[in-house]
Amino acid sequence: MNISEEAGVLQQPLILANPANVHTISDAKQIVTKILDYNILDLDNPQQQLEELVPQYKHIFQTYLSAINSHQCNEPYEENLSEIFGLTNLTDKHGFDGKDEYGVYYEYKPTKPKSTSNPLTSNVSINDDSEKKIKKCEEKPDTQFIIAVIDRETHTYKMIYQFPMKILTNDRKQHLIKQVAKGSRRIIYGTHIKKCIQLCIDQRIQFHRWVTP
Repeated sequence: MNISEEAGVLQQPLILANPANVHTISDAKQIVTKILDYNILDLDNPQQQLEELVPQYKHIFQTYLSAINSHQCNEPYEENLSEIFGLTNLTDKHGFDGKDEYGVYYEYKPTKPKSTSNPLTSNVSINDDSEKKIKKCEEKPDTQFIIAVIDRETHTYKMIYQFPMKILTNDRKQHLIKQVAKGSRRIIYGTHIKKCIQLCIDQRIQFHRWVTP
């Protein structure tokens, strides 16, 4: 029995507010790639060369491709996830990533595993974890934790899981204690989909899953 089957009724379908937006980044990549390949801004007007319009366009498009291909830069995907979930996107560096109309906060963790890797064990991290960060989540018990698995070639979403962030609390606290005892100066808490599912099973808490059709 795999972990999803073991979860049984705890695993529920994830209904996306704006499912069409799961293709936003992949569609944009195709358009930008064609523009750069053909050196034209308007694909319907091939006589108009890209450099003849605004030289900075090429740099802007190249920067966009670098951002969506980067394994360190998640901003394009975080903004896109807010669109997909129909949330207000938050840009505070040390805050949450999204907020719904009821005041519930969302934390996004996009991940782009290799095609040969198991997406369920693709690691995501909470950087610079601390008592203060954990307490902030405890004070907002409805906060949601989103892990989005992205195809690193096509930039389409393969699966999106939504977990109540409170399932991580005890595990984060235990990890924090161990790292402090070791004298770690920077504490990074790592998790993945499979681990989060197991935490939900252990705590008998529902979670939600969307998988690309």
